[in-house]
Amino acid sequence: MINESKSCNFCDCEIIQDQRSLVCNICNNHYHYNRHCLRLTNLSGTDKEFTCYQCVDACLPFNNLSDDSVLETFGNGISVLDRSRIDNIVFSPYHQDLLEVHEHGDRHLLKENFHDNDIMPNSTSFYSSLEFNSLVANRQQTENKLSFLHLNIRSLRNKFDALLNYLHLLTHKFSIIALTETWLNDMDDDNFKIHGYNLTKVNRQNKGGGGICIFTRENIKIITRNDLANEESNSNTEFLFIEILNEKSENVIVGIVYRPPGSKFNDFKNDLKTILTKLDKSNKPCYIMGDFNIDLLKYECCNYSNNFFNQLSSSGYMPLITKPTRITKSTATLIDNIFTNNANKTGHQSGILLNDISDHLPIFTITEHETKDYPEIPNSGSYTTRKIGKKSLELFANKIKSCD
Repeated sequence: MINESKSCNFCDCEIIQDQRSLVCNICNNHYHYNRHCLRLTNLSGTDKEFTCYQCVDACLPFNNLSDDSVLETFGNGISVLDRSRIDNIVFSPYHQDLLEVHEHGDRHLLKENFHDNDIMPNSTSFYSSLEFNSLVANRQQTENKLSFLHLNIRSLRNKFDALLNYLHLLTHKFSIIALTETWLNDMDDDNFKIHGYNLTKVNRQNKGGGGICIFTRENIKIITRNDLANEESNSNTEFLFIEILNEKSENVIVGIVYRPPGSKFNDFKNDLKTILTKLDKSNKPCYIMGDFNIDLLKYECCNYSNNFFNQLSSSGYMPLITKPTRITKSTATLIDNIFTNNANKTGHQSGILLNDISDHLPIFTITEHETKDYPEIPNSGSYTTRKIGKKSLELFANKIKSCD
């Protein structure tokens, strides 16, 4: 019987023989025994009973908040999402002379009397559910407009009911609902359905966490574009692309991306380069959304952020979200976004929804693309795609050999 090598569920690096590691007592995933991979400040007491950060998040959704943050959020103090605190934190790379850098260099604060121009899409805003419904009510025929919602949900299994309840509060029915960090497996195909939508998903294989999916309104006809992902990728970034088919106007390509924290940036950059080259050849409007775990608010002081934005913008893709999407008491980061090569060709109403389903905020955009011409098709259920490349084929062969 062949012994399979184990990899760390956080950094995705191999755990070599005799190297110290821990196994989560809930999900059974392996982790290097260090503070970085365990995401702990103190390693004492972890030898006996260890629960990984993902399982802790699933069981205790507010564990990421400090004691002070809990009191401020649920008590009488200032909320972590206080508008006066976050409204002026804006990503605007083409207006460097109008920006003030925070003393720690971790965010950019917009000076007074600033006005957007045509270089970047209009600055996004935060919306409660009531404010969003009011926004939609003031726009004409939004129901027939192509629209997107993205959320890093951090376990769809545990937060599915909360997601359904929140969608019920919104008067607009999004064309596409994209989720990252679903934490699903191949046995979950029939357990998570949203009425009126078809599901396409990619589950993380061989270990827990990760996972991405797209819910598409059932009257929208799509094909899955597996050809756009890099099959020989060395990155552990997850990609899923679909193409929306339209009988009377050009098709639209939609992608969802989840790049885990701590993953190698250069591998991700190479994957993104391959994908952008293929998309450029298709010459179609495209929207790429997801959790990239790269903070655009650090554009001025972080090479990763700078390189990431420049790589996308040089291919004609601009971000539609310009304000923080993950906010704590002491930090505000813009790591979730919707990028498009159609920013200056089609009008967009984009924003960030204030909701506590996850520690990330939902982001959305409503375009001017018409969807009323899409043919009605029967509800064909859910679709699961699997990334097949050299590594996965070798792993499959080893599993076959190990069978009796």
